[in-house]
Amino acid sequence: MGQPDKYDRYLADVFLELKSGETLFLNNALLENGHAVRMDGDAPRDWLL
Repeated sequence: MGQPDKYDRYLADVFLELKSGETLFLNNALLENGHAVRMDGDAPRDWLL
């Protein structure tokens, strides 16, 4: 297992193999379907309020 980030989280890229044989990158699927929000160093901080 890797090292946690500065917030003590373990981050991962998750790939799922579908019955069709296609590989799904779960991280992107969550973003594309509105179930996740990309956060990076330039992201607005209004969610902290």
